[in-house]
Amino acid sequence: VKLQLMADGKPVGQPVTVDFNTNPLNRFEYTFENLDVYNRDGSKIKYSVKEVGATKGFKPKVNPVEVATDFDRSNGKINGNRIVNVKQENLIEITVKKIWQDANGADKTTGLPLEIGLNVIGKDSTGRVVSTTEIKLNAGNHWTAKLKDMHTETNDGKAITYTVEEKTVPGYLNGKIDFNNDSKGNYSFTVTNKEIPKTEIQVEKKWQDDKGGKLPEDHKRLQAVQSITVELIKDFVPTGITKTLNKANGWKASFTGLDKTKVDGTAISYSVRETVVPDGFEAVTNPASAVNGKADIINKLLPKYTDITVNKKWVGINSGQPKVTLKLVQSINGGAFT
Repeated sequence: VKLQLMADGKPVGQPVTVDFNTNPLNRFEYTFENLDVYNRDGSKIKYSVKEVGATKGFKPKVNPVEVATDFDRSNGKINGNRIVNVKQENLIEITVKKIWQDANGADKTTGLPLEIGLNVIGKDSTGRVVSTTEIKLNAGNHWTAKLKDMHTETNDGKAITYTVEEKTVPGYLNGKIDFNNDSKGNYSFTVTNKEIPKTEIQVEKKWQDDKGGKLPEDHKRLQAVQSITVELIKDFVPTGITKTLNKANGWKASFTGLDKTKVDGTAISYSVRETVVPDGFEAVTNPASAVNGKADIINKLLPKYTDITVNKKWVGINSGQPKVTLKLVQSINGGAFT
């Protein structure tokens, strides 16, 4: 192997060749001698050793290796360090592929995000994170990335296993991750993201008389109501999204393009509330939960409101009837009229 001595990140001299067969102790070992400990400005020199070129079947775990610069006064040498090479069989390849699907599970190739990021996480046998590698997937790389020369063991011999983590992609369910590995231990991850299914909520305003029957459209109280406003509620939280209902639209409207589920696939609960209940009515359902995509907002005429029609009849007077004033009085629970 060839080793290059580095001082403060810069090469010192030419690479030296270390030959196992010519070493007296049959070791890949070399001593760099007569090295300065300090720079001219008095700062301590930071030494490192870099392996030059490739050794067939092996790859350095760390290259270059920083050299400990503790000076051993007993022999006048700087204590060194080792360059550890691992067999190529301990290095694997990790492939990550992204698949996009519409809400029905069909492959999707248009209307996709420009790019997404994922992390390949390596953990040792104790669960400690030993590596995190970010990858970017986009149409340019066909939504596929390969990581080469990934270690399967830590420096202290603990096995490394890999997982993939992805941030939430707006408009899509959390990725479904499928894993495979081949006979050489190479990992293959397929991350499938499916569009969140959409739904709509149809809301209708219904009017009742004080007995619970249908209120006639020509009722004076209903005629006085120009419109009402309803607000969409998502998982019990007002959304600020509103619709206006009136006679012209048949007291009906629809909230469309709504997410049917959360990113984890659980259903979203929708309801609709009337922002202001008209005078003379009470709310029977407010808010009204959406069932099978429909929500009915029901208002009932208050019993205290009724219509009294008074007809004045004149007997013996055919013309020139005088003007009269009528006073409406009431008796509560059989009491005196007031």
